[in-house]
Amino acid sequence: EPPSPEVLALMRASTERARELIDGVLAYARAGELQRERVALDSVMHEVAADLGPSLDGAGAALEVGELPEVEGDARQLRRLLQNLVGNAVKFRGEAPPRVEVSARAGHEGWVVTVRDNGIGVDPAHTSRIFGMFSRLSGETEGTGIGLAVCRRVVEAHGGRIWVEPADGGGSAFRFTLPASAAR
Repeated sequence: EPPSPEVLALMRASTERARELIDGVLAYARAGELQRERVALDSVMHEVAADLGPSLDGAGAALEVGELPEVEGDARQLRRLLQNLVGNAVKFRGEAPPRVEVSARAGHEGWVVTVRDNGIGVDPAHTSRIFGMFSRLSGETEGTGIGLAVCRRVVEAHGGRIWVEPADGGGSAFRFTLPASAAR
């Protein structure tokens, strides 16, 4: 007797989750492989905004992008990094429509890029844990717990560091550095 539609649906969902995990692990493994070139981060953000357009529109999200620098790095990996951070800002939103701001400033460590949101925020007790592989703070939201680990790996492969702080007025400010030696 063939399996019931409910069993088939569960099998499909399990298969999809396994595929997401495999894709996530592959993305993590590849995040350390860089093909350096001159990269305009504003162009990368334009692509990220286009890729995430349907989810931004569906959530009623506002995306504000400030002036971003040109850096020496891997455009594909930097795109993955920004896409994960902006996507998480929409995914972990609060009651208000999501507002995401992407900006950069020159700092003593080089460029400091910030992806700030008005979402649910990150408990300060978990700020270092969230960048670990398979780390998920809540079972309420779908995901594999790999996205921020990939972000950390991409940033570190570029010679920078990544961290999160509470944002003024609520939400989170994810910041990462790209060394001055890589900036142009």
